[in-house]
Amino acid sequence: MANRVCVLCGAKYDYCPNCDADKGKPIWMTCWDKAECHDIWVTKLLQ
Repeated sequence: MANRVCVLCGAKYDYCPNCDADKGKPIWMTCWDKAECHDIWVTKLLQ
């Protein structure tokens, strides 16, 4: 069961920054499910 929803695309995904399985993943995954969504969001902020 997915525990998060991407703020850009609305996709449901699992991410737990305190869990061993996700320790090596980037912290931006608390808000976005993939790098493309993160990059789009950051680009919009900088415009």
